[in-house]
Amino acid sequence: MGTAALSGSIESVRRTAVWLFFRLLLPEPAVEFDDDRKRAFETHYQSMRKHPDTETVSGLSYPISEFLAYLAKHKPVLFHGTTRADIGTFEPREQTDWQGNPTEAVFATKDAALATFFAVVAREQVGMSIRNGGYLVSKPGGGTERRYLFSVSEDTGPTSLFADGTVFLFDEELFEASSCGAVGFDEWYCHQPVAPLGKLAVTPDDFPFISAVSFHSVRESLLRTMLLYRWRIRRGHTVSD
Repeated sequence: MGTAALSGSIESVRRTAVWLFFRLLLPEPAVEFDDDRKRAFETHYQSMRKHPDTETVSGLSYPISEFLAYLAKHKPVLFHGTTRADIGTFEPREQTDWQGNPTEAVFATKDAALATFFAVVAREQVGMSIRNGGYLVSKPGGGTERRYLFSVSEDTGPTSLFADGTVFLFDEELFEASSCGAVGFDEWYCHQPVAPLGKLAVTPDDFPFISAVSFHSVRESLLRTMLLYRWRIRRGHTVSD
């Protein structure tokens, strides 16, 4: 196969992959930040920065998901979600990045919805298969758009799946972003111990896709889970139903 033909074949695969992600997965919730929201979110953010060691319980009159989306768009911060609230300093640990490469790092993301999912899903308490994706997908006209998938194995009971958790904020300048092609994860790494800028208490109701967590068979492939994801949601084959 010649260079031009190979290049064309790769581009065709790329376009097909992008089309599938847009077709099969859920879009990012749209949020409008009016002046009242901006003032409330700025005040709440400054309060968190003044007390980085204190877990903030939201007193906002707006959804926490909107507050975190505002920070993602307007502040140089990253997020890390966990069911633990007692972490003073995050230490690098051996783990695998989204491309399957081993690394020793602290992970964070600019994706507030994905961080909230990791904050409220009770992974330590439940032995289950979790398939999640907060993907950055290149748009044909330029730029990127977020697409989502959240699914757990069928043997998971809804009463034990979610728990209250914490979303930690980090300084974006301390992290490096992962490489991302046509489709990738919004994943950032820090290879040194890092202290958070603040932390926010969250509940399962603060996760914007709480009604869109589907079930899958542990025997099925990830591709099948993706292909059936929206269909399962429409049929009510979800944790919330």
